[in-house]
Amino acid sequence: MIWEILFWNRLCGTVKAFYSRSLPVSVINERMAVLRGYGIKFAMDDFGTGSSSSAMALEMLIDEIKIDMSFIRKMEESKKRAEEILARKNLNFANAANIKSCLEGVENKALEDYLRTVGATWFQGYYYSRPVGADELEILLSNSWKK
Repeated sequence: MIWEILFWNRLCGTVKAFYSRSLPVSVINERMAVLRGYGIKFAMDDFGTGSSSSAMALEMLIDEIKIDMSFIRKMEESKKRAEEILARKNLNFANAANIKSCLEGVENKALEDYLRTVGATWFQGYYYSRPVGADELEILLSNSWKK
């Protein structure tokens, strides 16, 4: 399972870390608590797929879940009802557990508008920005603050 560690300073950055099933959850939570003391936030990536489960999200000291884009892509491409139900289920779980949620894979305004109708409020995808390095991010943020 991949965890994203978000740290906030002048810039927001992402560092990938791997969760090891060989360590007890209590040990991992202790280490996460120390890092939280430095302002580091934790997100569970690709939620709803693989080993990113609801049970794990409740056990771990995470701040947010990132709902995997596979649900969104299938929903958009073929208007599949099952994917919409799963996306809503994941959003409802996050809200009930008081965990921030992000829907990955938003690539246009129409999709964002539609996802808002199913209760989503935070998004990630090419509609907002392609992945950028730290130098380019600093320029983007600098330009947006000038507006």
